[in-house]
Amino acid sequence: DLNGAWSPWYTIHKVMAGLLDAYLYCNNQKALNIEKGMADWTGDVLKDLNDAQLQKMLLCEYGGMNEVLVNTYAFTGDKKYLDLSYKFHDRVVLDSLANGVDILPGRHSNTQIPKVIGTVRRYELTGDKKDFRTGDFFWKTVVNHHTYAPGGNSNYEYLSEPDKLNDRLTDNTMETCNTYNMLKLTRHLFALEPKAALMDYYERALYNHILASQNHHTGMMCYFVPLRMGTKKEFSDEYNSFTCCVGSGIENHVKYGESIYFKGSDGSLFVNLFIPSQLDWKEKNMRITLESNIPADKKIKITVATSKPQSLSLKVRKPHWATGAIAASVNGKVVQVSTQPYGYITIQRQWKRDDVLELNFESSVYAVSMPDNANRKAFFYGPVLLAGNLGTAEPDPMNGIPVLV
Repeated sequence: DLNGAWSPWYTIHKVMAGLLDAYLYCNNQKALNIEKGMADWTGDVLKDLNDAQLQKMLLCEYGGMNEVLVNTYAFTGDKKYLDLSYKFHDRVVLDSLANGVDILPGRHSNTQIPKVIGTVRRYELTGDKKDFRTGDFFWKTVVNHHTYAPGGNSNYEYLSEPDKLNDRLTDNTMETCNTYNMLKLTRHLFALEPKAALMDYYERALYNHILASQNHHTGMMCYFVPLRMGTKKEFSDEYNSFTCCVGSGIENHVKYGESIYFKGSDGSLFVNLFIPSQLDWKEKNMRITLESNIPADKKIKITVATSKPQSLSLKVRKPHWATGAIAASVNGKVVQVSTQPYGYITIQRQWKRDDVLELNFESSVYAVSMPDNANRKAFFYGPVLLAGNLGTAEPDPMNGIPVLV
């Protein structure tokens, strides 16, 4: 609550971000003009508040206001919007993270993630290393110490002590908005410093939280993806439930093509996710087709179509779940591959029309234990978390749930 309104800056951020998207993707100049007007109004509203008042204001969830103002600066070149972004800098949280302090226990998870995205976006434009440290430490802390096996975080929307998850498995775990924003933060960090570990997390959360948050018969979405034993997912309906996670959910399920491919700063191509897809790379007059049926099939197939031979460094993520040696072939002939320190298999060659690269990613069932209970395990096959189908009737949580001993 802020002056009687429920998270007003959070809502304003959504409108401003949507207007910037309309400008960015549709070249709608009117949308940018309206968004600039909202940014100017924001500056006018805040101009007479002192620092203590601003910090008090920021106790109320404010979405990604710092990010949208930084993006306004990026589009307009007007530094006043960059300066304004610092008025949405929650010093208690963000400065603690920049100094390597986990201040997250007891805090509302999705209040923190958008403001951290804003600091990383600002680093991209200013080079302020403090902003980068904030995002880097936050990501490592949340993913390594506050995240459940499927890749989501929070219980009843809140974070608790690091590595204390065993007693926090309820009907209200893993708010979907949180993972929507964690994937966004991961993309920013990967663009700055490509590492397989970032995309290992991205894949885990995309497959096991985001994909699992939609009802594939109705298209409706989950606010929470619950982890209590014997629970069932509750989906929104078409008319009577419109939560934040329905809003981000509408975006989630049209974005499965996002982040499969990244262009390296040296002109290389990163293949991050093994989602069947086709990349039309107009800049190189090249088409990349990725065929995959992981986890049912261990093999991925990449076909390069080019009108003339071209040199290209193809960098394919070595997934953490492929623990054996990687068998690779080009046009049926075995080739030797090595994994770079940042976790990508690199194939540098002169690619010709319809060259085919095949990689075998051997996997098996493996278990991941709770950080605070070695005997409570999640079972995976490849990137996919396994689950028990207990039927349509909700079982008795004390007697009706089979367990592995």
